[in-house]
Amino acid sequence: MACGPKIIITFLIIFNVLLMLAGLALLGIGIWSVVDKVYISDVIGNNKFSAASYMIIVGGAILLGIGIFGIFVVRSESRALVIVYFILLIVLFVGILLAAILAIIFKQELEEAMIDAMRQSLVGQYGADSTITQSWDRLQRDLRCCAVRAERGSEGGTTQDMETIRQDSWPLYKKTRWYQNARGQDFTAGIKDTEVLYVPITCCVFDEVLQGYINQRQCQSWKLGPPGNYKASLKNNALYYDGCYEKAKAFIEAQSDIIVGCAFAFAFSMIGGLVLTVLLFRTLARQTPLSLGMYSLSVFGVLKRIGLSYCRLSTLHQYRNTNQRTSCVLHKQDRKGLFFDRVVKEFHGAWTGIFSHCIHTGDWKGGETEDKQDDLDVNNNEYQFLREICAIPNAGHHVMVIQPVVKGPKDKRASPELKLSETCALVSTLPTWRVIKQKVVPAKSLDSLQLFGSGNFAQLQAEIRNSSDISAVVLGIDILKGTQVLELTNAWKVPIFDRYTIVLQIFKEHARTKEAKLQVALAEIPYIRSRLSQFQEGSCDSQLIGAEKVGGTGETYMARRKFLLQEQEVKLQKALQQVRNQRSVLRQNRQRSQMPTVAVVGYTNAGKTSLIKAITGDKSLEPKDQLFATLDITSHAGKLPNQMTAIFIDTVGFISDIPVTLIDAFSATLEDALLADVVVHVRDISHPDTEAQKVSVLQTLRQLLSNQQLTSMIEVCNKADRLKDGAKVTIPERAVLTSLTSGQGVGELQELIQKALLETSRHVEKRFRIPMQGPMLAWLYKEATVSSVEVEESDPEHLLVDVVISIPAYERFRARFGGKNRNQS
Repeated sequence: MACGPKIIITFLIIFNVLLMLAGLALLGIGIWSVVDKVYISDVIGNNKFSAASYMIIVGGAILLGIGIFGIFVVRSESRALVIVYFILLIVLFVGILLAAILAIIFKQELEEAMIDAMRQSLVGQYGADSTITQSWDRLQRDLRCCAVRAERGSEGGTTQDMETIRQDSWPLYKKTRWYQNARGQDFTAGIKDTEVLYVPITCCVFDEVLQGYINQRQCQSWKLGPPGNYKASLKNNALYYDGCYEKAKAFIEAQSDIIVGCAFAFAFSMIGGLVLTVLLFRTLARQTPLSLGMYSLSVFGVLKRIGLSYCRLSTLHQYRNTNQRTSCVLHKQDRKGLFFDRVVKEFHGAWTGIFSHCIHTGDWKGGETEDKQDDLDVNNNEYQFLREICAIPNAGHHVMVIQPVVKGPKDKRASPELKLSETCALVSTLPTWRVIKQKVVPAKSLDSLQLFGSGNFAQLQAEIRNSSDISAVVLGIDILKGTQVLELTNAWKVPIFDRYTIVLQIFKEHARTKEAKLQVALAEIPYIRSRLSQFQEGSCDSQLIGAEKVGGTGETYMARRKFLLQEQEVKLQKALQQVRNQRSVLRQNRQRSQMPTVAVVGYTNAGKTSLIKAITGDKSLEPKDQLFATLDITSHAGKLPNQMTAIFIDTVGFISDIPVTLIDAFSATLEDALLADVVVHVRDISHPDTEAQKVSVLQTLRQLLSNQQLTSMIEVCNKADRLKDGAKVTIPERAVLTSLTSGQGVGELQELIQKALLETSRHVEKRFRIPMQGPMLAWLYKEATVSSVEVEESDPEHLLVDVVISIPAYERFRARFGGKNRNQS
């Protein structure tokens, strides 16, 4: 991915993280308001405060959810999800603006009705309703206020104004039920029964330090005169003078201002999020066109998938009786597929046009989704259709694995049991697939239509049909013919797959880089080509004959399909040639840096990646206990005991009877092994068929490596910790027994690799005697690998330096420094 898309994705992730944090903050504020400040709603007599608190909670949850969904959308890079996310942001943008406006309106309405509501709730319900009484007491205690309005709040006003406000202050309690009930009561403050309580204790000043009231008697007693009487100029220092209306109003105003400010800030940030979303959609539109092969969530994408599923059921996975019916269904699907394509393109063009208009006018136009650099050409409906009809459905299967065995000379490369267990392992590698039965069955001929003799065939047919658990059958055969697939499917009434199909699907599951996807697509071509034969025989009824020709006059259905596959194969080969060229540049850079290379090869799941991680210490490597966990060639630098740095190349694993077409497809990655200085062959020594696996790997390597590479190849007998007690293991020459779990043999292996590299990579070990002062030591550190430096005992003015140096670098050293040093090795 280019730098631009990475920046867009990074900023979108940051944006969504901020949304999540904002959502969490709102959730906290809303919950705090509901739990701790809900009594304000009882006092002011307005449920809008409680409703606002719950709205804040809902808004926080929405922000949190959209933030999480946004990160998922960014990571998935699905254009359909980006559209949904864009719509959600627009809705959120409008909702935030409405919330800000409603907050302003609520604030104004609240101020107008607040005084009357507070007066009514205090006079009418304080002392009579326990809930209202507790709410008023808590409000006065928390906000340090008394009654509704502050008496001193209108100083400088008219006498009439001050008298009106005074009536909403402490005299208001004379009108409450509490005042009537409180007369004559004996309180701990020492108020006598002849005195009158004028205000509740929550109006009294509370000292937080002393944790007590300053003067409860002075605060509450009527006999001392009206507290703060503006006429008598008296002041009661034990009483709160501020009215609760002013304090509650200030509190609500502060909360409203915060909400309104945050709302407008969010709305402003939404604009940036919308712009980033549009840019992301535009980037994905250029990289991943909306096509039949993508799992789109759009309505038209789903319709197209339905059309494709109909064709699949009609061709491969539904029970068929004739090839003619299959051919007709395929012809009809072509016309439906083209119709869906037109609808999808119109829909997609409209969306992309809107997005383009939102950003700016440029060379990209709405509806143009073709990516000239997309070597898979997924925008080609016909080719994508062919890929889909031959693909494995996404749903899992309960599989019966059958290993056919033909009578004849014994295969030294792999026993039938090894092939069976390997096929089972391949099936189990696919998500949601499970092997429930497995067996080795004698076969008549792998070229015959039914594969098995009549007796075995009838027995298998009865077993499969009578078992409700078996949903698919996998045959341990390299690749089946299209006619064989049809015959077995019609007879056994379940989908039939071969090893090639399973391996391809595993490759699809694990392919992440563009290179790996190209390799999978190229390996797919021969498989699709073999399946075309099942559609060649038979024809549609007279109404469709002649009307279903594709590509021009005289071009038949099958001819068009074959030409399409050939055309696509050429495109993929050119794309992979570009990969080879890029790798060639990387190899030249490595050769210029004189960095020795070690190719690690072996059977799949033998422990190649784990071995490289143990030698190099590269924490980015994540070994997995499954077949074909590695599909992309990766290079990792590691130091050997003499401090020489080598490049270790992780390669794709082998399997028995690996199809030639798969080797050809992955030849671009295997070229690194061809040119490596040393090849390390990793074996799973604990596997029951380890020798057969070794034969299978060597047979493939003999087609790729030179005699010198085969002779100098190092063998690693890995997974020694899994050997059964007493098991006898013969370790050949130039081989090491290792256990990466315990670290056994890793050091010995490093020494062996080091020795082999010195023999094959044009590197030598040298000891130089050089002056302590001067440029020689710095030059050696720059151009060679310095293993050790020590002061010469007989001459402290000189150093003894051990290095690993390439022959060209050694010649440059001699040419530059000549006889100024004494070579001692």
